[in-house]
Amino acid sequence: MPSSEYGIGPSAFDAKDQIINGYLDTLQAPEYEIASSIAEQITLVGKPLATTVVLAPVAAAAEAPVVAHALHEYAKQRTRRPFSVVLGFNIDDSHSSPDDPAVVACLRNASLAQAQHPNLDVRSAFTTYTRPKIGAIRRDLWNGALLALRQEGSLSPDKEVILINQDIDLLDLPSHWIDSMQGHFTDPTVALLPAYGRSRHAFDPLFPNISRYVAWRDFFLDKIDLSYEPAAAIPGSSYAANGGFNPVARLNEITSFTRERYPSLIRTGRLQTSPRRIIARLQDPHISPAEIWTNDSFTSSDDCRDPNYIASLKDRDDAWLLKTLQTSIDFTYGRYVVHLVNLYNRDMLDQLGKATDPTQKIMPLDELVKQTERRFDRFASLSRRVLQSCLTTRFPELTIDTDKYREQLSQLV
Repeated sequence: MPSSEYGIGPSAFDAKDQIINGYLDTLQAPEYEIASSIAEQITLVGKPLATTVVLAPVAAAAEAPVVAHALHEYAKQRTRRPFSVVLGFNIDDSHSSPDDPAVVACLRNASLAQAQHPNLDVRSAFTTYTRPKIGAIRRDLWNGALLALRQEGSLSPDKEVILINQDIDLLDLPSHWIDSMQGHFTDPTVALLPAYGRSRHAFDPLFPNISRYVAWRDFFLDKIDLSYEPAAAIPGSSYAANGGFNPVARLNEITSFTRERYPSLIRTGRLQTSPRRIIARLQDPHISPAEIWTNDSFTSSDDCRDPNYIASLKDRDDAWLLKTLQTSIDFTYGRYVVHLVNLYNRDMLDQLGKATDPTQKIMPLDELVKQTERRFDRFASLSRRVLQSCLTTRFPELTIDTDKYREQLSQLV
């Protein structure tokens, strides 16, 4: 039986199709009916879904300006294995109806873009909710895709289904990004665990100071091997074995699922997503950068999805940028020290495992310590350059007491 308790995933010897089938069989009405409706809508006679499925929810009342561009990005992918794109159009019936002009425009734009790329396998489903939460929207979409794969006979005991999470405000997807994600899961030692591709927010020239802060934030997350939810991939058996996404999640529905499962960071090119939500959130002077993602920052009718609304906003001033970068340094360096300690402990355990094999070369403990310190020194040097590149000649030098953080590291390793 699938378990909703967080774990690292099923055994490599478990039959993948049985795990997914067991999960789907636990779905109750009305959840199963929603999954069945989505499965029916995305099933094409004579053309089964690929076993790599890209899944992107689309708020149909708001995303007409961006949906076509996302499909153009998927069309430029160069892969050695097929993939399908599933667009999960959804509306909140407390705000919209299927015949609203904005909804009709969104569906039309998607259809026109799809016609421009006849070799791109795109499927669409339309679902109506009442005050939906993003956890339920993604869960229903993923459940529908798995159910369609089952009904088409595409599940296999030994072949994994790869489910790739995406957001529709995608701005740039390097041409081999999906291929790199697929290639990662051909390694049987990682095939059961979630993974992330590299990602960042695009620079918006209308908001240079906010964009510079976001660039620093993105740099730091990359250095501690973290990425954003629109770059996540989860094997179907792992998703199913752990009970799927939390349907009441209003935030971090992907991260909360993968956090305890030690996801890998795949060294892909960097996916670029829109900074629109961060730009909108940071207009409020009472919201700090640490509070960008909160339970009230995602709704079915967010203003940030309207390009005219974004265009009406203002960038933050130079004083804000300098203060924000300076105050972020202590957290950033402290968090990087924790990351290095985790790497050190991992490497030490790896060396202990090799100690029982006389054919393996063992790295002395003091060399492990030096390796960790060199990693810190490289980060300190690079981060200083990145921080300075986020500023201009108008700004004074930022204050970074790297000796303090290096001492913290020395005490821990």
